Amino acid sequence: MAKRCGVLFGISPTRRIKIKHRPVRWRNTTCAPTHTRSILYISYIKLMSSNNFDPKRLRLANRGPKQAPKAKTKPPVHKPGEKFLKGPIPWKWIVLAARQPGKALHVAIALWFLSGMLKSGRIKLNNILSKTLGVTRYAKHRSLSSLEQAGLISVEQSRGKSPVVTLLDPPEKAIE
Repeated sequence: MAKRCGVLFGISPTRRIKIKHRPVRWRNTTCAPTHTRSILYISYIKLMSSNNFDPKRLRLANRGPKQAPKAKTKPPVHKPGEKFLKGPIPWKWIVLAARQPGKALHVAIALWFLSGMLKSGRIKLNNILSKTLGVTRYAKHRSLSSLEQAGLISVEQSRGKSPVVTLLDPPEKAIE
């Protein structure tokens, strides 16, 4: 069925009658021609005046308040071959990273992802993974320095090379 000017053309849902409409090209308008609108209005009047018309059929079924889908007891699991974040990650570490400005949490998640992949606490952070998470190289540098100031990581930076990051335990007195 085609939709023109807010009216559907095609098969009538109640009488199963085909409504014929010839497309007409009009200048400066997208509505159906005037004669088509009048034919539809007459059809609507006939439908409303017929004895078998029941307005209660147009109402939506009253099913009561919508119920939320039942929660699953198990958390979602990655599919084989799909990337995932390996844990456990200390909650204090996550909270401190989230409190840092900018994209620090994005960089922190990238660090933990690479740490799980390489099975090491010492990681070389390149720009490719950062771009995947929407972090520019400048934002990555600012985030690494803020995470280092928070005491979550230590960074070894060499000119022209990717920084080597070591994940540290979160400071004990940081969160109360």
